[in-house]
Amino acid sequence: MQTKSDRKITKKYIKKTIKLGQLPFLTPFFANSAESGAWVYFFDETVAILRNDDEFEIFDTRSKMFAFYYTYVQVLGEYRGFVELLYATKEPYLPVANNFKTFEKMYKEFAAAIYSQGNETGEIASRMPVKGFLLQFLVHQLRWVTRTWVLDTTQDCEKTDAAIEKAVHFSFDVLQPNFLDSGFDIAKFLIQRRK
Repeated sequence: MQTKSDRKITKKYIKKTIKLGQLPFLTPFFANSAESGAWVYFFDETVAILRNDDEFEIFDTRSKMFAFYYTYVQVLGEYRGFVELLYATKEPYLPVANNFKTFEKMYKEFAAAIYSQGNETGEIASRMPVKGFLLQFLVHQLRWVTRTWVLDTTQDCEKTDAAIEKAVHFSFDVLQPNFLDSGFDIAKFLIQRRK
């Protein structure tokens, strides 16, 4: 398990190495827990930027997810060569699962808080049985956006912007109350009325 001091060393090493342009030498260093620390650093930086923005707290849930994704790819952009190096030695679609676990856990907690806020405001339908599935789906969506960004060679990352738009809109279109929720409510009402 990675300790807090390991995370500080990783952050310092990342910044120092990127400044010195020593990217080819990172591959042996960033194995297992150190690579995990890099993903945690990217997440921590993203959330810190969002929390420092006073307007973030008043955003609706959809806007919060947009803000997260756009800030996340902006943070990754500061370390583009490094992130590309992480992907260059991996499977074609995802970072190594074990090295992404802590990042995933942190992201799930962040997304769960947004999900809860959306339930409270009525922006998201309350579907408790699918919450675990939903959070795992959002992790896969985050991985897809990350991979899209890594492979994006368009000017101003236009493909990534489009991927973020489609991902967030799809997620929230599925999550908002819709005809299925109304149908379940009617069925529940009819069943309870028979008793």
